Amino acid sequence: MKGPRIRGLATVACKIKCLVLGMATLNLDMVIELMTNFPCLEKLYIQCQKSWKNNLWRRKYRGLITSTCFDIHLKTIVLEYYRGTKSDIDFVTFFVLNARVLERMKLIVKRNDDKFVAIHGHRLQLMNRASHGAHINFRLKDSDVCISNMYNFCIQENILNL
Repeated sequence: MKGPRIRGLATVACKIKCLVLGMATLNLDMVIELMTNFPCLEKLYIQCQKSWKNNLWRRKYRGLITSTCFDIHLKTIVLEYYRGTKSDIDFVTFFVLNARVLERMKLIVKRNDDKFVAIHGHRLQLMNRASHGAHINFRLKDSDVCISNMYNFCIQENILNL
C-alpha cells in the first residue's frame, strides 16, 4: 500500500465504537486499515486538510468487501471539508455503496446550494446506496458539527466507556 501506514496497533480494538480522525490528507487506504483494527466501529468523524491524490477502490477492495470476514459496521460518518473533488467523491462513494447499516452521513462543505447538492447527489450514486434508510446531508461549515468537540460528543452519546 502506498501512502501513510498505521503503526503500533498490535491488537484489534474490539470495544471502540467512536473514532475521531484528524488527517492531513483524506486517505481511503488508511481508513480501511483502521476499520480492520476497529471491527465494532459505529461512528467515524474525519477532518482533513486536503484529498489524497487517488482514492480509487473499485478493483482494489472488491474482494475485501465481498468477503465474509470484513463488514462495514459504521452507522454514522461525518466528513469535514468535503470539496467535491474526484478523490473526495471516490472516498464517499465507497461508503455509500458498501456500508449496509449506515444511518447517516454528514458532508461538511463550504458551499451548499441546490445545484451543488443535486450534482453531488448524482456523483455520489446516492440512489444506489447499500443502506436504503441512510440519510446523507450536506451541511455548511458553520453548522452544528465541529471535530474539535467530537470527544465531548462521544462521551455525551455514551460511546466511550472511560
